[in-house]
Amino acid sequence: MHGTISGTGTLTITSGALIDTSTTTLNATSVVAGFSGLTDTGRLQLTGATFDAGNYSPFIIGGNFIMSSSAVFTAPSAGMSVGRVFTINTGTTFNVNGGTITFDGGAQGSTDNITCNNVAFTLVKFAHTAGAKRVTSTCNLPLGNNPTSNASNNADITLTGGTLTGTGTLSVLGFIDKTAGSDLSLETGSALVGFNGLVVGRQLVVQGATPDFSNYTTFSIGNLFTSGGNMTAPTGNMNVSGDITLSGGDFLANGGTVTLTGGNQTLTGFGLSFYNLTKQVTTASTLTVAPNNTVWVENHLVLKGTPLQLLSLVSATPGSTWFSEVVGTADVCSVNVTDGHNFTNTITAYSSFSNSANEGWVFNDANCGGNSGGGSAAVIESTTAITNFQFTQAAATAAAENSQQVLSMTATNQKLPSPVASIFSKVPRGPQVIRSILGFFAVCLATAIALSLLFWWGASWHRRYTTKHWLTNTHLRGDSW
Repeated sequence: MHGTISGTGTLTITSGALIDTSTTTLNATSVVAGFSGLTDTGRLQLTGATFDAGNYSPFIIGGNFIMSSSAVFTAPSAGMSVGRVFTINTGTTFNVNGGTITFDGGAQGSTDNITCNNVAFTLVKFAHTAGAKRVTSTCNLPLGNNPTSNASNNADITLTGGTLTGTGTLSVLGFIDKTAGSDLSLETGSALVGFNGLVVGRQLVVQGATPDFSNYTTFSIGNLFTSGGNMTAPTGNMNVSGDITLSGGDFLANGGTVTLTGGNQTLTGFGLSFYNLTKQVTTASTLTVAPNNTVWVENHLVLKGTPLQLLSLVSATPGSTWFSEVVGTADVCSVNVTDGHNFTNTITAYSSFSNSANEGWVFNDANCGGNSGGGSAAVIESTTAITNFQFTQAAATAAAENSQQVLSMTATNQKLPSPVASIFSKVPRGPQVIRSILGFFAVCLATAIALSLLFWWGASWHRRYTTKHWLTNTHLRGDSW
């Protein structure tokens, strides 16, 4: 646009049926006067123009905002929002004016670059609902205290050399789930500065960056994917609800605990080294390890299911071995292990199944709690008096599922713990509760048989006595009794 456009109130520019399909260009001779607000659903490009929007409210750009050719722009003190690409080219002047810049909008599958020309912003917010915002190396974006991106699925933030600064916990949300939510990607030269917590909805990606999360007191993510650089884990707890894939770079355990908080999860990579590693479930779940990969635990390993809801430990390729090496101690119970090979110290798994030829594992039929680190399991012992016993529908279903697992393993000649030394010697050892329930019903069956025999004997004796008494009273004589 050349010349002058003037008016009052809010200037509204609509690009048509689709947002971001037209461009409003202000050239060096353009003048915009009298307005107090701007809403442009398309693109705004300042090419050599001087535009003072200091008192504008609102100031909304639905598409791209681009400055070039010595343009000068004074941002609104009340703040502004940009829906797509944001570019401040070299040779231009962007006066922040104390306002907040909000990056919103976005489109599914798209990536919008943010290029800042080293402008020092007052405050920046991410509120996009789709696509990715890519923060380039000329940006140092202050996000404030406990910043949270828009809680929408697949609204990602990628740092390609850029920096995010702030305090408290940085949250890139969506759902905390390995298949839905948002990604935070840290590429070479990228940095997070000043934060002490991180929450990422779907996936944290480290691609060449060297993030140090040592002092983070909150750390909860979906998946973790690394393909270069060095990631230093928190010295405290690190919660991972999804998969861990280490395809490059180094993961430094840093004396902390990695807690696998999801259901079915997978570990992949040749650098799966942890100080403490924990996974406990209350519903049947599977922890899968890529074949020929080793899960190395320096200090303490915890793997626990429940007697009726086992945690299965399997290879991603059935029949191919996965490895583990626990240098310290292990607290393992109610698991079902397949294709496992443990080095160094033998792992004792209590109240558990061996579902194949596992090496370096010992399967102890004792209740959970006998291994190092303690632990307990809610089981019913056949030698303990049972009071207020309620066999609910849920318990029956769970017991049936585990029993079916035992039968399936037996039918395929898979390795099970040794038989119970009782009348159930043909029943493989498994979770204590299964054998306890069988023992309970065995007592009931034996009692029923005994009562039946007693009844039969009493009825027989009474019949013979009655017959003899009748013969005597009628003076009839038969064979001697």
